[in-house]
Parts: sequence; C-alpha cells; structure tokens
Amino acid sequence: MSNTVIRAALMSWVLAFVLLGPEVEARTAVVAQACKPVPGKDLERFYPPMPGWTRGEPSSETDVAEAVSRTTVDFDRKLETISVELMDSCRNPDVLQLIRNVLKEMPPATSGTTQRYTRVNGFPAYEEFTAMSGHGEIHVLVGDRFLIKVTAETSTLPTLQNSANLIPMQTLADIK
Repeated sequence: MSNTVIRAALMSWVLAFVLLGPEVEARTAVVAQACKPVPGKDLERFYPPMPGWTRGEPSSETDVAEAVSRTTVDFDRKLETISVELMDSCRNPDVLQLIRNVLKEMPPATSGTTQRYTRVNGFPAYEEFTAMSGHGEIHVLVGDRFLIKVTAETSTLPTLQNSANLIPMQTLADIK
C-alpha cells in the first residue's frame, strides 16, 4: 500500500467503507446497535487549545445508522496550518482495522520522510514528517475507539507534536 493510499484511507474512508459489501454492512449494523457515537459537534470540545493560532470553521458530521462521527478543523498561523480530525468509530472493526494495520506495519517511506511508531499522551501512534516540505501527520488510536489525525502543512515537527499532545485524549478514552 502506498503512503497516499494509507493517508486517504485512515480518516476519509469512514462513510465509504460500507460499500465493501453485505458482510461489512451486517457487522456495521451490529456495531450501530451496540454503540451510540459521540455527535460530531460534541467532539469539537476536544480540539486542542492553540494560543496564537486562528481557528477556522469546524466541519462535523454524525451518521447514527453507521455508528460513526467526525469533526475537522484547521488552525492557521502565518503560513502554517495544523489540521485536526477526530473520529468516533464506535469500535467498528472495519474502521479500526485500517489504523491497526498502520500501527503494526509502517507504510513505505518516501525520500526525505522520517517515520516512527510512538505514543502520544500514552496512546499508540504513528508519526511521519518531511522536513523539506514541512508536511507531517500523526495518527493516534485512543481507547480502541477514537481516531485522531493531526496534520501539519509548512510547519515543523515539534509544532506538529505539540499540537497532538494538547488534545485531551484521556478524556476521550474515558467516554463509554
């Protein structure tokens, strides 16, 4: 799998995975009955505090039938952008499998990109950063339910890492 495929799949596939067939739809229905996702609007309270940054307009959605929700927002400071995406998977195994695969097997590295497995606020994470472009991503699995993706554009690795560390992940993990 290429980095492009993995990046696209990790968070943006949420509402499209049901197209994979009746087996996935059946498992999704079981998960939907067992879990009520935190509404996307309610996930907005978990955005990191970013003093000195301008927060854009959040975009949030909830699909109760599929038992998933997500919210995204951009923070800007001069030429830098930090994007934060939070998703409640309601422990759907099909949704979680993609991030679990990345946390088990690192995608192929591109030239000039550093990659590593790490922990963010005590939770398993995958981090990659390309210094030349200032682009990086951190993907975190919180409480085997919530997925967090923090992306930096024209920024630095310490700024990306700090932004991820500011998200109150333990509070998310405590949600039942």
